[in-house]
Amino acid sequence: MTKPDFSFETTENKEEKYRAGTIKVGNKTYETPSLILYTKEGSPVNLTKDLLNNLPHEKTHSLQLLFSDLYQFKDVLEKFGKGSHEFLSLQEHLLFLLIRDSSYFNEQEFGEDSISVTTRKGKTKVTIDEYIKVVKMVKPDVVTTLSLDLAWESSKKRAVRISNATNQWLTKFMESDVSNYTNTFGVVQGGKYDDLRNKSIEELLKYTEKLSGYILSGFGTGETNKERNEVIKNTIVSIFLLLFINSFGRAIVILIIYYQFTLLEQITK
Repeated sequence: MTKPDFSFETTENKEEKYRAGTIKVGNKTYETPSLILYTKEGSPVNLTKDLLNNLPHEKTHSLQLLFSDLYQFKDVLEKFGKGSHEFLSLQEHLLFLLIRDSSYFNEQEFGEDSISVTTRKGKTKVTIDEYIKVVKMVKPDVVTTLSLDLAWESSKKRAVRISNATNQWLTKFMESDVSNYTNTFGVVQGGKYDDLRNKSIEELLKYTEKLSGYILSGFGTGETNKERNEVIKNTIVSIFLLLFINSFGRAIVILIIYYQFTLLEQITK
């Protein structure tokens, strides 16, 4: 299996002061900006599959699949062998496989090469190698590099530990062949610390040709609206400055994960 083609275009009307975009993944198209629907074990909350498929305006919707939800079915998914679209009967929709549960935030335990995820059976340690293996089983349209969010008021020492671990996992993830199977979004981490976020961006830029987009993560963890907006602005500016300095000047796709909702957006120069 090879990953579906990923492309997008933007439309801007300066008189009406709006900008919109269209993302195309394989034969599916999706309008942005938009929210990504939250799911539990692959099902949108309070929506049956027939209601989802008959929502007005859009035929294709984007859904957030939680890694911990699907991890508990990994043995079944491996035997099934056809990926999460057919396993969940969601062939028409875009599936984003994410670590972060946007319905709440709690700091996860982690080691040098593993994180702790919570399933029905309790906490389970998942190594980066196992994460890569499960991603290949799930076959999502988009997957994120492995990373952990940290609380806004985390100490610099803890922030450095999480950021360093995230960068190490990034290297192992991107140097595997997983990006041949699914479109990958790189996660920008670092909490409220600009130097750590900039370091995260620099590490991601090593794999620009393999990345389909970027995720601004670590929000909804205790910051104020003003603090969040300032960090988002600074991070997006940093991404563009470093992209253009390294001659990668082009439009990019940004995914912003907040507490209780996820925003899919496109940013252009």
